Amino acid sequence: MARLVMIMMVAAAFVLAACGASVQTAPPEHATGVESGAALRVPPQGALVSGGAGEAAPVEAVVPAANTGLEASGDRANAPAEGNQLQYGSRMVILTAHLAMEVESVDHAEAQLRTIVDRAGGYLLRVRTSGEGERKTSYISFRVPSERFERVLSDAEGIAKRVISRAVDGEDVTEQYVDLESQLRNLEATRERLNALLERSGTLEETLRVHQAISEVQGRIEQVKGRMRYLEQNTNYSTITVELHPFAASSKAEPKAEWDPGTVLSQQIELVLAFFQSILTSLIVIAVWSPVWLILLLLIIWFWRVGQNMLYREQRLASHSSDTR
Repeated sequence: MARLVMIMMVAAAFVLAACGASVQTAPPEHATGVESGAALRVPPQGALVSGGAGEAAPVEAVVPAANTGLEASGDRANAPAEGNQLQYGSRMVILTAHLAMEVESVDHAEAQLRTIVDRAGGYLLRVRTSGEGERKTSYISFRVPSERFERVLSDAEGIAKRVISRAVDGEDVTEQYVDLESQLRNLEATRERLNALLERSGTLEETLRVHQAISEVQGRIEQVKGRMRYLEQNTNYSTITVELHPFAASSKAEPKAEWDPGTVLSQQIELVLAFFQSILTSLIVIAVWSPVWLILLLLIIWFWRVGQNMLYREQRLASHSSDTR
């Protein structure tokens, strides 16, 4: 009975530890359709977080992938970014950028962007085009290593004839990562206590209950590690979306046309011919519809003459009656 009470107490401690720190869901995708960018991961220096047993440990010992057992892919993100304006040495920042620009040729600019992305070690996410010819537009979204974010952004602007708009956004996720580390410590400590209790369990019922509690804790640990891996993997890449529009005809320098007497004469002759053509067209229309409008015209004349005759008779009757009196 005492062992059963101990199992229940450990299970209650697990529930409190699991509810103590909530795992925040992934940030929503951008409005224009662009997904979240990469997190620029640089561990805070000198900050302390409490461990599962209450001890204090520097964040430098918690955040790096080498100390958490996660992939070593996050190590590259700790390297200082080249000229990154949104990097604040002690924060984890998710970076996204959106460019809208006019180019001489949309197809040529798209090929140049692909080359820039390949050279930077990035990859395309999506390409969407609409229209054709001089009205063709293209929307390209790609991801590049965070340390090359500013360089790729500058190279992309370099192929534009005119930059319409430029937006760079950053989302600080440092607190999310630190909360996940704290929650992972608590869950792993609970799992260790349950494993120790499993070794001392006697009856089959106690063993099954402890196994169930361990499975639940392990599920929560995998969820937390999955979210941490999401942040860790995104530390290497940032998202850039580029809108390519054809260079506006109004903004192109048009050569000044010289006065040409022959051109003026031909234009005026065309206008005169068009005038006579419109008159001839009107006469043809009138001739074709003549049966209709002639009938209407004759009916109008007939009614007018009947009315005049009736009026004349009334006037004669009136004058005759006045003479008789």
